[in-house]
Amino acid sequence: MVSKDSQILVVGTGAFGISTALHLLRRGYTNVTVIDQASTLPAPDAASTDINKVVRTSYSEIAYTKLAQAAIEEWKKEEWGDTYQESGVLLRGGSYSNLALANDKSCGVHIQEFQNGEELRSIYPPNIELGPLLLHKFEGYLNKDSGWAKARQAVELAIEQVRRLGGRVEGNKQVVGILPDGQGVKLSDGTEVKAELVVIATGSWTPSTFGSLGLSDRVSATGQCIATIQLAPEEAEIYKDVPIVLDYTNGFCMFPPNPENIVKVGFYAGFTNLQDQVEGRSVSIPRTFLTHDNGGAIPKHIVQEMRGSIADTYPELGKKPFSGTRLCWYADTPDSDWLIDFHPDYPSVLFATGGSGHAYKFMPILGRLVVDRIENTLDPILTQKFAFDRIFTSSDLSDFSRALPAPTQLDLGELCTPEDLLP
Repeated sequence: MVSKDSQILVVGTGAFGISTALHLLRRGYTNVTVIDQASTLPAPDAASTDINKVVRTSYSEIAYTKLAQAAIEEWKKEEWGDTYQESGVLLRGGSYSNLALANDKSCGVHIQEFQNGEELRSIYPPNIELGPLLLHKFEGYLNKDSGWAKARQAVELAIEQVRRLGGRVEGNKQVVGILPDGQGVKLSDGTEVKAELVVIATGSWTPSTFGSLGLSDRVSATGQCIATIQLAPEEAEIYKDVPIVLDYTNGFCMFPPNPENIVKVGFYAGFTNLQDQVEGRSVSIPRTFLTHDNGGAIPKHIVQEMRGSIADTYPELGKKPFSGTRLCWYADTPDSDWLIDFHPDYPSVLFATGGSGHAYKFMPILGRLVVDRIENTLDPILTQKFAFDRIFTSSDLSDFSRALPAPTQLDLGELCTPEDLLP
């Protein structure tokens, strides 16, 4: 057990890492340092550094529904400013949606169900043309107590809070592994950073950086596809109050315009970037716009599928060019539950990762869970749920996006070009 003045090192300034540092400091720990490989913070290519993220209570597992409700309460507090936008989330389709609906109801979430497209039409302004996905194929409900967060802004605010409370946040420190005794990490320049407790919160870089720690069957880096549409101010005004559309049947997600009039579209079709490493293991390594000139490009067929889904939702926006694309790299676990636990062989090393594409929404409380685990006060059910040595089964899928087809290897010859982004 660490003491309040123990030297604690958090590796990673994403949602898990910076939230952990924040909660450590709030609980009176006085010697907290956060390091990151990026020279600019927040790391521009981190999953947490996006224009926005879905914040929803709608889960097939009620544990996540309750945690999401607690997180939303925190998002609404003054310290997060206008980060959280309660636009509502329109959820469509599948058995997952039915389970999520039951959990939302049992937890008192404000919802509105629809029996047909005409009922759904009533929540939209008359000047928005709706496509067949909403008018003719819709089976689902509106979660009124959910919305989205300004992702990068929240991480920036958290970094500011950590520094204000006396924590140190330092960039340009690339970790290549832990020290033999687990009491610190080694950097790419050979420097050793000592600590009594190391919290590894390196997201999608976890399996490639710490692959020797038995992570190959526990965490994998998976790229999920996003694209953006730049609207004119008058167009954004039309769509500014629409809810997020989240389709559980195929992983399609579409946001309302953000303050810069950008509409983000996500498609949860996962891709890996398997590379052979020195130890003979094939590990998926994030391929980003910082590591490769075309690191933000997504597969051409996903661009086409996105455009079709947009046209089926809001036909007028389906005619617009994409303004950009990105592969957003997540640390996936086989069951999509997170990894918040000590390493069985290194009692001074704790993992806080495995977000599986759905952890960001919990950022205000993620650190609370991690510090509870450090102090051995985490709820026993959650302790087992997030355990390092838990047994994975194919039926254990806590988030809908991981119930979609398994990730496939990224084909570098099929990545989109600027011409593919035109309508």
